[in-house]
Amino acid sequence: MGKSYILFRIKGTLMGTYQDNINEVVGVETLVNTDEEGLKAIVYDGEVTPVIDPQVQLTINPDPHSDESRILIAEKDGATYGFLVKSLEGMENILEDELEEPSITDKNYVRRKHKDLEIIDLRDFVSPEIESLCESLRKAELTVVTEAEKSVDYIKKEDHIKKEIEKDLINLILDKKNELSQEQVSKISDIHKKIEGM
Repeated sequence: MGKSYILFRIKGTLMGTYQDNINEVVGVETLVNTDEEGLKAIVYDGEVTPVIDPQVQLTINPDPHSDESRILIAEKDGATYGFLVKSLEGMENILEDELEEPSITDKNYVRRKHKDLEIIDLRDFVSPEIESLCESLRKAELTVVTEAEKSVDYIKKEDHIKKEIEKDLINLILDKKNELSQEQVSKISDIHKKIEGM
């Protein structure tokens, strides 16, 4: 039996992470910059939550986020982090024997590979330095975040609605991951693929 991976893009590269490592996927409507490069913030579950942009650690020319960007919420050592990705690409079930070990030419964050897919653990981007900055950020008074949260104006364009449905389907799987059978997860993944093809 395989494992389900959430697929996304960072700087054009297709990547995936094990679904059990992710709590939720959220939008970027309330995302704000901080004084630190590569570190942003949102209000998540009523708390100021740091958002790490992995691109900053991977490239000298990071792309700005867009309406298609998403934030994957995960925990490390009891602390909550968000990870900014360029776009959400769906979910895929991959058998263990289909995964390959990374080669010596792959970047050090790549855990496994599957065809052109790089399997990573986003929590690897939380270095001790980043962790320290995030702790300071959690204690800061970021009123700009809460004001942004109140003033969000959702524009219900067709593409935006499609992306929201895709995000909600993945969140359904994440929320019910201990209750859904592999067959049910596969069916939801198939629905996701149909939406992508609309």
